[in-house]
Amino acid sequence: KQGSLSVHCSRPVTIVLLILLMFQGGCIAVKDRSISPVELPASFSTTGTDRWDNNWWEAFDDSRLNGYIEKALSNNFSLLATRERIYQARALARQAGAPLVPSLDGDGSASTSRNYQSDNSTDSFSLGISASYEVDLWGRLRNIQEAALLELEATMADIATAELSLAAEVALTWLSIV
Repeated sequence: KQGSLSVHCSRPVTIVLLILLMFQGGCIAVKDRSISPVELPASFSTTGTDRWDNNWWEAFDDSRLNGYIEKALSNNFSLLATRERIYQARALARQAGAPLVPSLDGDGSASTSRNYQSDNSTDSFSLGISASYEVDLWGRLRNIQEAALLELEATMADIATAELSLAAEVALTWLSIV
């Protein structure tokens, strides 16, 4: 009976120890350390809305560098393929906005039937026109168009980033050589 009594007593003790161990991890004090090796200013003087000069490399005032970068930007196949994505994104944005305007469809047909026994022919013509419009009650169509326009902006930003990276690589190589 003593063996069974010790087993029953150790279970509550084990549970209490586990609970104490769980709460002990939350009581550790951590010192506040600055990870940045550079002291950051308390505030910035500019808003960050200024645009950079697209031809920033011209500040080096070297015609050879200008020529190298212009050649790289105009002859890089990956960059040319990236620029073509703008046309695709524009087409998708136009397609996404199409349901916001009424749709007008027209059709026509003409046929001739001839009866050889009575030597009569009958001509029939048909013209039809239909209009449709989906009411954007919940804003679904506008949201689809807005998403496509944002995708176009993102594609244009991707191209600007690719151009900036390529120009920077050419400039770094030029600086290393010079």
